[in-house]
Amino acid sequence: MKKIYYLIAVVFALNSLKAQDYCNTNRYTNTPVFTFIDVKKTSNLVYGVAQNWLGNTDSLRFDYYELKPESDSLMARPTIVLVHGGSFLFGTRGDMQNLAIEYVKRGFNVASISYRMGWNFGTFGVCNGDTIGLKKAIYRAIQDGRAALRYLHHNAQLFKIDTNALFMGGISAGGAMAIQIAYISQGDLDRLFAQGRTDLGHLDSSGNNIQANWKLKGVINMWGAIIDTVFNQPLPNIPVISFHGTADATVPFVSGPFNSCVSPITYPTIYGSSALHDVMVNNGVCSELNYKVNGGHGVYDDAYITSRSSCFIKSVLCGVCTTRKHEERTPSCATGVGIAEQSSHSRIKIYPSPATTNLTIEGVSLPEYLEVYTITGTRCMQAAVVGNTANIQALTPGMYLAKIGNTFIKFAKN
Repeated sequence: MKKIYYLIAVVFALNSLKAQDYCNTNRYTNTPVFTFIDVKKTSNLVYGVAQNWLGNTDSLRFDYYELKPESDSLMARPTIVLVHGGSFLFGTRGDMQNLAIEYVKRGFNVASISYRMGWNFGTFGVCNGDTIGLKKAIYRAIQDGRAALRYLHHNAQLFKIDTNALFMGGISAGGAMAIQIAYISQGDLDRLFAQGRTDLGHLDSSGNNIQANWKLKGVINMWGAIIDTVFNQPLPNIPVISFHGTADATVPFVSGPFNSCVSPITYPTIYGSSALHDVMVNNGVCSELNYKVNGGHGVYDDAYITSRSSCFIKSVLCGVCTTRKHEERTPSCATGVGIAEQSSHSRIKIYPSPATTNLTIEGVSLPEYLEVYTITGTRCMQAAVVGNTANIQALTPGMYLAKIGNTFIKFAKN
C-alpha cells in the first residue's frame, strides 16, 4: 500500500513539474494547441458576498474556463483572472467568454469574474454624475478583485492553478481594476481617497475572510487607466502589457478626465496606458504598450489581444519579457536566442545574436552611442558606435535590450 501511495505522489510531482516547464512547450503562444471542444466551462461559482452601492447584498460570482480532464492531464496551469468593462456601471462576466475560450485553447485557465457595479451616473451622455460615487465604485471593484484572487489562491488545487503564474486582465473598467490591484496600495488609496476606507473598509475586509498570500505575475491592460502616477514606490516587479487607441475619448491614452467630462462637472483625472507605460519604464518594470494611432475606445479585437498577450505571458514566465512600445505588429513567441522581433515597418536590425564582442547595426541613422538595458528596463551601459558596430564585450552573458532612437531591440550576449 505504501508503494502505491508513493507512486501516486511521484506522478503528482511529475505532473506539477511538467506544468512549470513553460518555455519548452508549444502552449501559451499566439497559436492555439487545443480546440473549442476541449474547453470546459463551469458557471455561476461564488467567491464572496458583499453589500452593493444601494445597500443590498450581492453574491460575487465567476465563471471558470479550463481544459477538460480528458483533454489535458496537467495538475497546475497558468491562470488569468479576466474582468469585464462598463464604466463600473454595466457589463457582465459573459462579455469575456470569447477571450476566455481563446486563452484556454492556448493552455491557460481563466476565471471571468463579476463585481459590484453602480454609481449615480446622472443623465446618460451628460457629464453630471456623482464623482464621489464613481470613486466608491472603483474602490468596491478593487475590493472584489482582491477577494476573487484570495479565493482562487486558496482553492488553487481544486482549480488546477499554478499560484506562481497568476495573471489578471480586464477591459476598460476591468483593466483599471487590474492595474490598481497590481500597483496601488491601501496607503495610496487612503491618500487619494480617504473616504473609501472610512465608508467601505480596508481593501481586504470585503467579500470573504480568506487569508491568502497571492501575488500577480503580470497584468493585461485593455484600454484601462490608473488613478495616479505617483504611487507605491518602488513599484512591485509586475510586468504589464497594454492595448489602447490614441484617440480614446472614454479612457484617455495619456491622461485626462474620465469620459472626457469637463462640464458641467469635471470627472476625476485618470492616466491611460501611455502614462502607465512611462511609469513602468522609469521604474525598471517590463512593459509592452500596443497602441493604434487615431484608434478609439476598444479598438483592438480579441484575436490580436489573445495572440499578443499570450506571447507576452510566455515571455514573463520564461524570464525574457521585453519592454517595448509599438503600433500593431505580428506576435512572436520565441523565447530562445535569436534576432529580436521587428515591427512590420521597422528597418532596424542588430546582429549577431548571440553576440560575443560587437553588435552590428543596420537600417538607421546611427547614433554616437548605443544604450543597453537589462531585460527589465534598467540601463546598464552606453557603448560607442564606431562605423556601424558597438562593442558590448563588457556585458555579462544574458539577454539585453539595445535602444536605438525610441526602439528597443532584444539581443543575447554570450
